[in-house]
Amino acid sequence: MTATILSHSQDRAPPMPLTVDNKLPGCELRFGRSADDEVSFICHIDTCAAMSTGNLLLHQWIMSQYPSIVAEYIQYDDAEPFEPIKLAVALQNLDGCDSMKSKLTAIVRYWTPYMDQNNKRQVISFGLGESISVNSIIGLPQLRLWQASVCFHTNCLSSTLLKTQFPLIYEPTKVGIPAGEAFHQRDFIRPGPISPCNVLVTNLDRQSMGINDSGRHESRQMMRSVESTVDSRTVKLDS
Repeated sequence: MTATILSHSQDRAPPMPLTVDNKLPGCELRFGRSADDEVSFICHIDTCAAMSTGNLLLHQWIMSQYPSIVAEYIQYDDAEPFEPIKLAVALQNLDGCDSMKSKLTAIVRYWTPYMDQNNKRQVISFGLGESISVNSIIGLPQLRLWQASVCFHTNCLSSTLLKTQFPLIYEPTKVGIPAGEAFHQRDFIRPGPISPCNVLVTNLDRQSMGINDSGRHESRQMMRSVESTVDSRTVKLDS
């Protein structure tokens, strides 16, 4: 679509003649080790992102709700600390450029059902930061690992490594937890070592960031509209 201004008077210049599309490409990826504990959510695809990233609070909610999909979770201040990565883009509500809010302070690795050509199960890692303004982004390192290519003609992301095609989903970026969820960092339940188990996920008609029970691949609703405000994060469901 062509960029427009909501309103302007006759004595002002016309809108900038530049094509704008706020619906950016993403893929619905599945997470978990079995059909019984599998969930899925939409990750935006960014070939210009130096790493895969996610919003810390959102992923703490995911880990608390679905601990069986977590392969590993580590924080910068654990027994074996690491230096947080300072970010310069994709940030929101920063009080100062040197604040811990502007850094990736945790890493989560999720199991997936995807296997490579040697039948090795794939794990997807996200660097997490409090001020990351997008729920989940798959960056260049993961795309290169998967030998992936994006085709806007077929609207697919294809992975040679996985021998899989992922349909592209176009939607604005979003940040926030599902509607009706009262969740704060103090509510975070850190996942421990995960033993193999069967988890039946039910009553998942939440619609905010693409979480759903896709284990049985039934017809299902996608969680779509998530909004963030300065004071709180809220979720708005599609009608």
